[in-house]
Amino acid sequence: MFQISTRLRYGLRALIYIAAKSGCDSVNLHEVSEKELISRKYLENIFKLLKKGGIIKSVRGRDGGYTLAAKPEEITLYEIAAAIEGGISLIDCLGGKELCGKAAECGIRAFWGDYQDYIKKYLDNITLAEVMEKYMNISGE
Repeated sequence: MFQISTRLRYGLRALIYIAAKSGCDSVNLHEVSEKELISRKYLENIFKLLKKGGIIKSVRGRDGGYTLAAKPEEITLYEIAAAIEGGISLIDCLGGKELCGKAAECGIRAFWGDYQDYIKKYLDNITLAEVMEKYMNISGE
């Protein structure tokens, strides 16, 4: 079964929440955890990946928390997936020929590669703002 990870789904939900609160200085982890019903510990791990990937930044101080590192219109779903999952890899052999001794002569490998490229391009052409507007009916204004 082809399935999107829980980590990616929760990360996207958290980012939508942060983006929707963009009028605030920052949003703290506890608030996101509580409002999105995501374990704080699990969310901490996701936020570490998002911060390392340049999707969010932390704000220190009494009113500290997290903000988006760029405008929602500038963050693509592929960038989010890359930060959280390290990119998209439908099957192991697309990660490198050394993973499969048959990779060089495998006819179906090219098909999976094309499919993976299609998904990457699709996600790279959808921004966080578009997801919010089109699918969530949330306006950043």
